Amino acid sequence: MSLQSGMFPRLCSVIVLMAIVFTLSACGFATTCTVTPRLGSSFVEGYYPADWTSGQWDTAYTNLKNACIANIIVQYSAQSDVGNMVTYYPPGSGVTSLGFSETGSSDVIGNALTRGDADGVSVVVGLQLNDSWFSNAGNAAWLDNELVIARALATDLNTKYGSHASFAGWYLPFEVDNCQLQTLTDQQTFVDHFWGPLTKTLNTLKPTAPVYVSPAFDTLPGDGCGSLSAWTSEWQGLFQRLKSSTNYGSITVLALQDGIGAGNNQIGVLSAWYSALKNAIANNYSTATLWANTELFINPNTPNTMPLNQAVADMQAVKPYVSFYTSFTWAEMYNPQFVQSAYNTTYLNYLSTGGVESSPPTAPGNLTATSAGTGTRAINLAWTAANDNIGVVAYKIFRNGSLIKTLYGSGTGQPPTTFRNSGLTRNVTYTYQVSAVDAAGNVSALSNQASATAR
Repeated sequence: MSLQSGMFPRLCSVIVLMAIVFTLSACGFATTCTVTPRLGSSFVEGYYPADWTSGQWDTAYTNLKNACIANIIVQYSAQSDVGNMVTYYPPGSGVTSLGFSETGSSDVIGNALTRGDADGVSVVVGLQLNDSWFSNAGNAAWLDNELVIARALATDLNTKYGSHASFAGWYLPFEVDNCQLQTLTDQQTFVDHFWGPLTKTLNTLKPTAPVYVSPAFDTLPGDGCGSLSAWTSEWQGLFQRLKSSTNYGSITVLALQDGIGAGNNQIGVLSAWYSALKNAIANNYSTATLWANTELFINPNTPNTMPLNQAVADMQAVKPYVSFYTSFTWAEMYNPQFVQSAYNTTYLNYLSTGGVESSPPTAPGNLTATSAGTGTRAINLAWTAANDNIGVVAYKIFRNGSLIKTLYGSGTGQPPTTFRNSGLTRNVTYTYQVSAVDAAGNVSALSNQASATAR
């Protein structure tokens, strides 16, 4: 099943953010945009729409608005890694003189803002991404160089696009977490050589435009990251340094990543860490506000879409501490242009009903297992597709009772109903079963058992 674009009227929602009022879109959506928690914003990675056609941009904005999302954050407009100095818009001389050149066929920033103007979608524009940030967070010389780049980009972007009504703020892509900046010296170095002077530049270029950041935290044992108390002290140090000089600007929104999709955190730790940052803001930097950045992917190495029941549970866990929800990223992981439409349909159903649908798929049928042939040490599986009231998005493969693989469809396609299990031991018999999963995260009963001997 799918919903036709234009089925719902446009979103009419206003966010009051301190003294700044953002009108997110035109009127409508009264029945579907009142559910809480819900997403009101989505990140878009700079590279992702770099080759979109005009029609793809139009469809993307229609899909976002139909999902009650009327704010996008373009995560980055450039990448400044050595050997990959690229922009996702046509750069001016102040940027090209630093060694940058445009990549892709679409002006990502220009298209995002032009559509935003027409559709009432506010756009936050990101500066540069650099993968070396995590090993240079306290390196003054490295930060000084990135400050030069960031200022050049901001000046260029403001000159080219600053007149757009939808230009709603700046995003700083360097993600502060509890793994870097654990000493007061590093915190002060980071503010003095990057955050402080850069935010002053941004506040000067567009005095009413908020500045966004999206910090993260990692609670995995062995990752060498700071404790909850160290996290609190880190933000105290950063906030106090930002306030220490009139030559430093201000940060308006902290959209804290939940780290669930990345595998850095479990849902049980979210309350304590979001509460800690909320308190740090209240006690040290009360002009800022806290958002949630809800991760909508699973397994960052081979990302697939997070089931909606998990995403909603993650949002519920932080609801007492945040004023708004953005996502990483609805535009890429729930948008029916690029993934199975069942994800979008399930989310729209949630907006309409206020609950995540709970009907599981039927069990896959007629599972067969056959040897792939002598010397292959592989077994081929095949089964009949399961049915679901909205749509099956994945199949789980079990061997001798243990999960060995989850199969997803490619792009908008349906998940496959065949699987080759390789690397087995010859002359050993294996027994398999398969279950189906829908976009809400409901799991079917297991299929029949099927056995075969590897050869």
